[in-house]
Amino acid sequence: MDFIGDFKNSMSTEAEDLVERVFPEKVENLDKLLKNPTFDLINLPKVRECCKQCIKTQKRDGKPTENETSVAINEEIMNSIEVIREEVTSLIQSCSVLRLWVTLLLPQIEDGNNFGVSVQEEAVAEIRSVECEATSFLGEIFTYFASRAKIASRILKHPEVKDYERSLLEMDERQFVNLRMILTQIRNSYSSIHDLVIKNLEKIKKPKSNDFSTLY
Repeated sequence: MDFIGDFKNSMSTEAEDLVERVFPEKVENLDKLLKNPTFDLINLPKVRECCKQCIKTQKRDGKPTENETSVAINEEIMNSIEVIREEVTSLIQSCSVLRLWVTLLLPQIEDGNNFGVSVQEEAVAEIRSVECEATSFLGEIFTYFASRAKIASRILKHPEVKDYERSLLEMDERQFVNLRMILTQIRNSYSSIHDLVIKNLEKIKKPKSNDFSTLY
C-alpha cells in the first residue's frame, strides 16, 4: 500500500477545500463577528463596568484590608478570549496543512524554468509568516493574564492606592481593543492567503510549465 501517495492525495484534497471553501466562509463569519456586540467598540463601556465590579472590597472600621479585598477576572474579556483562542488555533492548524501541501508539491531541484517553484516558495513563506503571527497571539493572551495578575496582587496588598484599580481598568480596556485587532488580523490573514493561493493555484500545483508570467 502506497501510504505516502495516499497521504499526499488526502493532504491535497484537504488543502484545496480549505482554500476554495473554508477560507471564504471564515472571512465572512469573522467579518460578521467583528460587528457583533461582543467585539464591537460599542461594548467598551460594558467592559469598563465589568472591570469595576471585579474589585470587591469590604471595609472594617471604614478601612479596607488585604484579606477583605478580592479581584475577579473580567468576564467580558474572558468570553472574548475564548472565541479568539479557538479562531487562532483554527488558523494555525489550517496554515500547517497548507504549508505542508505546497511543500510536498515542490518539484525536484534542477536548472531552468523555476519561476513556478519561486511562486511555491513565496506561498510557503507567506503561510509560515501568518502561522508565526497567529502563534504570537497566544503569547499576547498569556502576557495579559500575567500582567493583570501583578496589578491584582498590588490591589490586594494596597487597596487604598486607587491608581492600581485604574491601572486594571486601563489594562482591560486595552486588552479588549487588542482582541478586536487580533480578530481583524485573523480575518485579513484568511483573506490574503486565499487571494494568494487562488491567483497562483496553477503555478503552485504545476510549477514546471512554459508560463513565465509573474506572481500575483
